[in-house]
Amino acid sequence: MRPLPDSQMHVSGLLVAVQPGHLDAVERRLAAQPGVDVHVRDLDGSRLVVTLETLTLDGQQAAFATLASMPGVMAVDLVCHYVDEPSAEPAA
Repeated sequence: MRPLPDSQMHVSGLLVAVQPGHLDAVERRLAAQPGVDVHVRDLDGSRLVVTLETLTLDGQQAAFATLASMPGVMAVDLVCHYVDEPSAEPAA
């Protein structure tokens, strides 16, 4: 997702806990969501590390709720959140 000129970009790192036996299905559902990238599967197959990118904080909250309510997801924990503010200088 690319931010619009003069807009913010909200990026969150999330840890997703998955019910046993549901990792593959949850990973596919997460990867199909706009702004979501799956980066790491843990070795025991119960957690995923993902990033979530949105243009607004409200978008972050809505997407977080969507991810948390997916079948097979036990919990979504916020690890970090970063807001990339628009640059004061125009791009060259």
